[in-house]
Amino acid sequence: MKVQGSWKVARGGMMAIIFRKRALAWAFGLAIAGQLGFAQSGLQAPQPGWMLDANGNLRSVYGVAGATTLSDPVLSGVLAFGCSGQFCLAKIDTSIVPLLNGVPGAPVDAPAGLALFSMTERPALVYFAGSQQLMQWDQGALASTSYIPDGEVLAVQALATGAELAVRRNDRVWIEQVSFTDGSVSETAALSDDVGAVLLLKSAMVYTTRRYVVLERSDGSDIRFDCPGVEAIYAMGTQYVQVRAKGAIWALSLVPGKERLFLLPGVAP
Repeated sequence: MKVQGSWKVARGGMMAIIFRKRALAWAFGLAIAGQLGFAQSGLQAPQPGWMLDANGNLRSVYGVAGATTLSDPVLSGVLAFGCSGQFCLAKIDTSIVPLLNGVPGAPVDAPAGLALFSMTERPALVYFAGSQQLMQWDQGALASTSYIPDGEVLAVQALATGAELAVRRNDRVWIEQVSFTDGSVSETAALSDDVGAVLLLKSAMVYTTRRYVVLERSDGSDIRFDCPGVEAIYAMGTQYVQVRAKGAIWALSLVPGKERLFLLPGVAP
């Protein structure tokens, strides 16, 4: 009886392995079939945007939620990036590299270290964390602003005549607006004390807590996704956000009514 019981356990484990392999093969087949279908029809596969992989390579993402593929690297050594449509800015070492349709342009000298981007308005905004400088990007050049941070800047958002920023100060994260016209700064909101990464968008914000990724709309409504250990958030394009967590890379769809957090290919560092 003991032998029979052991056989049943082993057989059950083997069947589970076979099932998982078939399920993975089925999902992979769907992804490939979807890509081939688009290619054979002459239509371009959907492109949610761009992503930063575990090795610091910027890649294009193709497909739909749950069935995505990646392009070959278009730029390596990337520390951070931001995209709007087919235009991206990427931070590498001591340069900013513009990319249009995945084609890198001439690098522009910039302060060393990480950078935060806002791509929703023109000129775009870039905040350099190491030097604590907020600069505007317009027509291939960086220009300084008069903003002096009073805390740790977590995110920036370009406004018509200034900027909106998420700033950690006194153990709270504050949303504040700065005018480039007169230099005035005003606080507009405060987030909970366990907020980690933040991404400010035109009509929403995405931020993380110890357990959740939170998509909060401008009307105050929010949707929470269980995703602990998030380290960074990037704008993949106009409708998708990359969420980098420990051991995984996710994409968050911002499309109203189709909000969803799904895994991207590759493993986060």
